[in-house]
Amino acid sequence: MPLKSIIERARRDKRQGKSASTQAGEFIREQIDKTRGGVHGAVFAPGDRHWSVGGAPRRRQAAAAEKGPHQSKHAPQRRI
Repeated sequence: MPLKSIIERARRDKRQGKSASTQAGEFIREQIDKTRGGVHGAVFAPGDRHWSVGGAPRRRQAAAAEKGPHQSKHAPQRRI
């Protein structure tokens, strides 16, 4: 349930004639603050890599880099 202060800020935005997405932004901001505070069980520190690559893909990427650029199997078609 949103806090009364959040609802009041959304109503203030509506009175000022702001768009619906701006009004909804107050609720989104509240959820982001809760997530950062650890209320939802997830704590995100600034600068963390949330989607880091594991060991096996990293090794494949290194092997592909050593191998060099991909060579085409077919010669390019000549345009007339």
